[in-house]
Amino acid sequence: MRFYRSLTALLGWTGLVLFFYETTAHKTGPALVHGIIIYFSYFTILSNILVAVCLTFSCSEPRTPMGKLVNGPGLRTSAAVYIIVTGTVYVVFLRALSPPGLVLFIANVLLHYVVPALYVVDWLIFVPKGMLRWNQVLYRLAFPLLYAAYTFIHGALTGFYPYYFINAAKLGYPAVLLNCLYLMVTFVALGSVLTATDRWMGRRKIDRPLQSSTKKLR
Repeated sequence: MRFYRSLTALLGWTGLVLFFYETTAHKTGPALVHGIIIYFSYFTILSNILVAVCLTFSCSEPRTPMGKLVNGPGLRTSAAVYIIVTGTVYVVFLRALSPPGLVLFIANVLLHYVVPALYVVDWLIFVPKGMLRWNQVLYRLAFPLLYAAYTFIHGALTGFYPYYFINAAKLGYPAVLLNCLYLMVTFVALGSVLTATDRWMGRRKIDRPLQSSTKKLR
């Protein structure tokens, strides 16, 4: 588990560094500051940072308060929801729009394909099951909603929107808000699927020892 998580974290940080380089290379002064702001304006970056931080602390400092926090099933499941949406939206809507270049190509593959796939496997195998609550499905909307609010405010001030389907300047707010509603439904649906999976796997884990004990008594 430790090797697997370390490898996934390393790949995630590598993709993040490469993307940062592409966003800020050869820039200084205000242009560099603007590049950094743009970098952190992508949901892809934020979701991958969350995943990389969770995996890094779970490997390096598992017994510290931060390590215990990021090892909690609630936060780990939230990260899984966000990174799955990141990968899915990219594959379905954004893959054909990616600009050329080897560095950016590698970063996109790592952040949108490799890390999401590896993290889902980690969630299925290594994250403790049976402790999620259904109300956490709605709590997980807090981060996407805050991100949407920031994106609209930042876009209104600067004209920059990280994704075409939330570009209010071109599509208008009614269309963009409808797209955001579709995304929120996706977050809820995916969170519900993971919660149901967690509870099912948790029950199976409890049932197995009971079945073994019953057989021994017989």
